[in-house]
Amino acid sequence: EALVGASRDPSIHGYGKFGGHPALKQRIIEYYRTRYNVSIGPDELIVVRGIRSMIFTIAALFAGTDDYVLLPSISYPSYYLAADLAGARTCLIDVDESSGYMPDVSTIPEDILRKTAVLFLNYPNNPTGAAVPKPILQQAVNCAKEYGFLICYDNAYNEIVFDGREPLSILEADGARDTGIEMFSLSKLASLAGWRIAFCAGGSGIIEQVHQLQSLTDTAPYDGFQLAAASALEEATTGLRGEAIARHYQERRDKLAHVLGRAGISYYLPQGGMYLWAKSPDGDGMEFTRFLFDTKRVLVTPGCYYGDSGAGHVRFSLAAPQEVFDEALLRLGTL
Repeated sequence: EALVGASRDPSIHGYGKFGGHPALKQRIIEYYRTRYNVSIGPDELIVVRGIRSMIFTIAALFAGTDDYVLLPSISYPSYYLAADLAGARTCLIDVDESSGYMPDVSTIPEDILRKTAVLFLNYPNNPTGAAVPKPILQQAVNCAKEYGFLICYDNAYNEIVFDGREPLSILEADGARDTGIEMFSLSKLASLAGWRIAFCAGGSGIIEQVHQLQSLTDTAPYDGFQLAAASALEEATTGLRGEAIARHYQERRDKLAHVLGRAGISYYLPQGGMYLWAKSPDGDGMEFTRFLFDTKRVLVTPGCYYGDSGAGHVRFSLAAPQEVFDEALLRLGTL
């Protein structure tokens, strides 16, 4: 309704307000105060056309030849690609189930840390479903401040956390504004996937650099989308939408985990997000992907898509229309 109402105004069909419509930025400020007890100003925010393009913007802006980009060894593919496109080298932080898929920056050699430009982190995590505790984030911020690199924190699934966990922003960590930028997507919390509405929050100096590059290389989201997003974010803030979505995906997590457990398939019980990370019975995620599709017509994502460390796994998605999800459970139940 907000989109329809805004779109009836002829003046709104020009170019969108770059950096963010004031109405949306005000809602974002209120959201941070309500959810995280964090105060941010308008100069510490920029509204952008989706997180994926921002991943490449951050790498292009802050990393270059002879720099290192750090990322966990199981990571969203765009982080690898963004580092390559920027001409930077990647250094992987080993993560596995024994450590809860938590990145330990203290394992990175000092000579690499001194050449590091950007660290990409994403929690709740795609694909593993791990949720990071605040001390781990604080450790990363402290390291970034010591060695002078930027943390790009992809918080796309921010409120989709399970078993009583609280949503966490990197801006809650001491000193994070000096060395971090947080990316937030309205695709998940407000179900606006496809509208390409996201925003970044961080120290004003970092945001200004992003704004300068974005203003030369990109365009602003349509103001109608921004005003509708402001309405959606207000509903999410006052209506506890995040808690409802989290309950929804936790219920689906538990149902899928039960079916996989009955079939003897090992998995990592996700603490957030909308995926379940499972081991291939024969250790080959690609073969297991083919097997599930050929025999059950259930499509999963092979773990190698997220790096070599994920090659023995597959990712199940919890996001599908209810009838499709229920049918998938019935088919998997015959494994």
